[in-house]
Amino acid sequence: MLRKIFLVILASLILLPGAVFSEDVIKTESTNTSTSTSTLDSSTKLTSPPPSAIAPSLSNSASDSCLIALSAGLQTQVLGISGGSSRIDYHCRMHKDSKLLRDLGLKVGSVARLCQDEKIFNSLWQAGSYCPYEGLVGSMAKEAWLANPDKIPGATPGKKEEWSDEKKSTATGLGAVGGMLLALLFIF
Repeated sequence: MLRKIFLVILASLILLPGAVFSEDVIKTESTNTSTSTSTLDSSTKLTSPPPSAIAPSLSNSASDSCLIALSAGLQTQVLGISGGSSRIDYHCRMHKDSKLLRDLGLKVGSVARLCQDEKIFNSLWQAGSYCPYEGLVGSMAKEAWLANPDKIPGATPGKKEEWSDEKKSTATGLGAVGGMLLALLFIF
């Protein structure tokens, strides 16, 4: 019996390694091939131009004028509006006229030009310095102003206040801008 066990062990030692290391027993062969082709074709079509309402550049710098430059632009995806204009600053014009008259030696005329403004007229009246009235100065001018209150700047008793040119142009400009904005609201 010992001999049989010995023969079985010996046979297994001789035959078993051949079976384990044999190339025929387990053979694994693997080949991976991967091919990837990607094509991206992209295009963008612009259906409307970019917004381009550009307000005009109006400059009044480095000039000795009393013009005020105004410009504005409004752009939507469909409609663009821009425009510009200038208007006279009446207070600036009054001060320049007064300075010119004073430089020419016409002091009464210079003060008279300033007195066309209601605020300047009132401030001089309260200070006891009265604006010239048709060539009269001092207390005689005061008496003339009191005799003709309808000629005092800004005071027209019994009469409806009229708009100055400055107020009229401001109201017209605001009305035009408001009308354009209202029209744009109805369009869109």
